[in-house]
This record gives sequence, C-alpha cells and structure tokens, in this order.
Amino acid sequence: YLNGGIWNGERLVSEEWIEFVRTPAPSTAAIGNQYGGQWWLVPDGRDDVPSDAYSTAGNRGQYVLVVPSHDLVIVRRGLDYGRQGFNRWDLTREVLKAFGRVSDAEGS
Repeated sequence: YLNGGIWNGERLVSEEWIEFVRTPAPSTAAIGNQYGGQWWLVPDGRDDVPSDAYSTAGNRGQYVLVVPSHDLVIVRRGLDYGRQGFNRWDLTREVLKAFGRVSDAEGS
C-alpha cells in the first residue's frame, strides 16, 4: 500500500484498489468520513496527523497505519480486550513526533 501497491518494481495491489481504500464511503459523511474501502481514514477536522494516513484495525488492538506522505508504515500488535483509551491517530502523531516528522501544521 505504501508505494502505490508496488514492491521491488512489481505491482502487488492495483491502483484502483488503493483509491477505493482511500475514498470515504458515502455512508460515513455523518461521522466525518472516517471509513473508506475496508480501511479507516483520518476523520475530517483532525489536523494533527497527515490527511493521507489510513489504517486497518484488527482483533484486540492490532493496527497497521500507512502514512504515504512520510513514507511510513506503523504496525501495532496489542492486546486490548476491548478496553477504551487507545487511539490510532494519537499513536500516529506520537510516532511522527518521535521521528521529528511532524510539522507545525500537523500539531507538533
């Protein structure tokens, strides 16, 4: 996903699929366009992480976050058992800060 679906010069994922994943589903407009094609998108109005980021969410706190503008993939292997408090976009912001990649416009 990070490099437009290409790895070592070979296309693994179609451009059309990546566009589908990153396009907000019409039914999510009321909740800030947070969901695309089976992936979660940065909610409207959240300006502390890059708007091109998107993520998956798995069982018990497993996450993959992709941030193309920073050439970054974050993998979180967690064990939450449904507890509240973890936020994927907060994690993204903190990882970007740790690597010195957050600009003032992105909430440094």
